[in-house]
Amino acid sequence: MSFQLPFRRARISRDVDDELAFHVTMRTQQLVAAGLSAATAREEALRQFGDLEAVRASCITNDQHKERTMRLRTWLAEFRQDAAYAFRTFGRNRGFAAVVIVSLTLGIGANSAIFTVVDALMLRAIPVQRPAELVIIGDPSRTNSMNEGDAPRTDILSYGMYRDLEAGLKSVQSLAAMGRGGRIDLRVDSTSGVATEHPRARFVSANYFTTLGVGAQRGRVFDGSEDQAVGAAPVVVISDAYWARRFARDPAVVGRTVAINGTAMTIVGVGPSGFDGEVVGQPMDLWMPLAMQPVIVHRDALTPRQTQWLVLMGRLAPGRTVAAVRAEVTPIMRRIYVEKGLDGTPVRAADAAKIDPQVEAGATGLSAVRSILETPLFTLLVGVALLLVIICANVANLLLARSVARGREMSVRLALGAARGRMTRQMITESGVLMLLGGAGGLAFAWLGGRMLVTMANSGGVNVAVDPHFSGPVIGFTLGIALLSVLLFGLVPALQATRVDIASSLRSGARTVSAGMGRGGRPAAGAMLVAAQVALSLVMLVGAAVLVRHLEAISTVDPGLDRDHLIVADVDLARSGLSGPRLDAFLTDMRSRLAAVPGVAAVSYSENGVFSGTESGNTLQIPGFTARASSDSVAAYDNVGPGYATALGAHLIAGRDIADGDAAGRQPVALINEAMARFYFGDRNPIGTPINFDNSHADIVGVIADTHDHTLTAVPRRRFYLAAPQRVL
Repeated sequence: MSFQLPFRRARISRDVDDELAFHVTMRTQQLVAAGLSAATAREEALRQFGDLEAVRASCITNDQHKERTMRLRTWLAEFRQDAAYAFRTFGRNRGFAAVVIVSLTLGIGANSAIFTVVDALMLRAIPVQRPAELVIIGDPSRTNSMNEGDAPRTDILSYGMYRDLEAGLKSVQSLAAMGRGGRIDLRVDSTSGVATEHPRARFVSANYFTTLGVGAQRGRVFDGSEDQAVGAAPVVVISDAYWARRFARDPAVVGRTVAINGTAMTIVGVGPSGFDGEVVGQPMDLWMPLAMQPVIVHRDALTPRQTQWLVLMGRLAPGRTVAAVRAEVTPIMRRIYVEKGLDGTPVRAADAAKIDPQVEAGATGLSAVRSILETPLFTLLVGVALLLVIICANVANLLLARSVARGREMSVRLALGAARGRMTRQMITESGVLMLLGGAGGLAFAWLGGRMLVTMANSGGVNVAVDPHFSGPVIGFTLGIALLSVLLFGLVPALQATRVDIASSLRSGARTVSAGMGRGGRPAAGAMLVAAQVALSLVMLVGAAVLVRHLEAISTVDPGLDRDHLIVADVDLARSGLSGPRLDAFLTDMRSRLAAVPGVAAVSYSENGVFSGTESGNTLQIPGFTARASSDSVAAYDNVGPGYATALGAHLIAGRDIADGDAAGRQPVALINEAMARFYFGDRNPIGTPINFDNSHADIVGVIADTHDHTLTAVPRRRFYLAAPQRVL
């Protein structure tokens, strides 16, 4: 039992005023006794006392400090008493404590586990200088995309558009460009027998590192001169992780020459520890200058303005905002498309007026997997939040039942003079002890659960590489939900336990006084908690049913291909040096060899593949079709080998498949999917109709049913398939 002094600024001020008035009065009386008049004596007493207001302010400040110190010491002493009492009590009720702690561990840990992934993938700023100043122009999810065609785009941009924006934008201090490096072949020592490696690489502009504010821990980063001429700067910067993994942190790595796709490149620097690029979930091993792209890939993606493959990232000029950049980018991009177009033909002003560039804050970087996992992660976060609320309701009921059993104890303490507020604080402290133990277990559970979530995502084919480690926001989130849990499960039982009828309890010796009805015949807290549990459980049950139905719907989606008997192999031929007839001969021989394997029914090949994440698109013209918007003239496409529809297990609706006779020098042919046939032809028969491109065409020879070969949930895009040996596109 204890007491505490009321802390009131008015009381302290009043006490100080009384004390000062007493001293002034006493001195006045002394002066009057010495022969001075009352008025003169008071004036002299005030003069001798000095600056009364300064003394008053000093006294008030000192008294407030002393009282705060006393209250803090009293509170700490009471807290130590309450905590010690709580540990002794739970030590005698280990089963009860274990049930509560395990429940809270699961509830808090599940929330923290999901939040660690959310933080690592969506909230955490990339490790660069002042990330809040970064702005992205383009779609942050299009990190490895490339598009060919004369339709203006704003999600990915051409190299020419990048240079135009870099010269025209005033809202940014500097503007960098980034694009996919594709799969590269790297050989460290051509004289050794070590096999060719395939690290992750990215093409970046020469001002990439200076724009991000990233330096080198060894050597140097790009100095801005690497983009002055194509192929003039065969240099590369490697990441700290790749330096450790491949070169064992050899200090002599700077200046070493490696062969990338057969081109000699010099390592000029090692990036700082912890920095693996601006693409979250896809750490880069090395960075190459944009000007080296035609040399390394053997395909010029810099000169043609219809080759769109870059996302831009800039640093805001002082005093500028993301909105200011968006307002400046929009008219510049529209003007450039009208004046220069993509293939030399200006875009119509009416179409250009519809262009709405995608501009957003860049502190969290780019990510291709963020858009894929965003909805599932937040759905899980809401689900486990409801689970935590239900767990808190369960714990509250347990504590309420325990408080009922302690009814006589509470009555005795109240009868001896204990304050209800003091007893309430003690019971909340007991709940806080349970919360701390459950929160500690939750952090351990979160550390394991976060990694399990990433592993599950990778096993599902998402390929996300993030480190869900503990950070300030994660620890703060865990502490926040732990404190919220105390309020949810600790406050009601604490208040209910102290609302006892002392006389009735002591007279009857009742142990269940607190379990009755509330005032006015309202249901007791336990009944309300049970009702809340039932309601929340119903919500979770409905949500789980919806999720199961959704998963069932996805699992039963007909992809339009024979997935049960389809085997897909990734073969990289772009770095082999084969082209033209030699490449056709190689592919024909490979098909023949694989077709001869027992059990293989059909073999074909595709440039983009199935569920590979890569996509190609182009503009086209169909006789008899009038486009209402520029997007009406865009369709996805793929270059495929003979017998592609048959090998894929796709249903041929009309016409025929790509055949062995559709070779170079023959009339170019194409397959189209059902969505494309419906959009461009309606009820007309498309067989025999040409698809016209800028400098080529292909006749439609077949229509296949729509296939879900890129995603199971999205509506199939308009798509056409060209005979790869004919090299139409």
